[in-house]
Amino acid sequence: MLERRADGEPATDPRSLELTCFAVASGEHRDVSRRLEAAGGRVEARTAYTIYFRDPDGRRVGVSSFPSELEAASGV
Repeated sequence: MLERRADGEPATDPRSLELTCFAVASGEHRDVSRRLEAAGGRVEARTAYTIYFRDPDGRRVGVSSFPSELEAASGV
């Protein structure tokens, strides 16, 4: 759950690379990106396994499907 910043809480530095990251199944990045953009958000950056965006308060959030050792060993 993400919560909005409380009144009086310090603002997030927009240059911060600190983040909270959530795991998704392989191949779900496209769906997450579409849902994010449909809600008015935007993907800030991406790698082969992770997309990054900012929550409404400017906190950095990641959604990642980095392969586990089991997936890497099986070639999935």
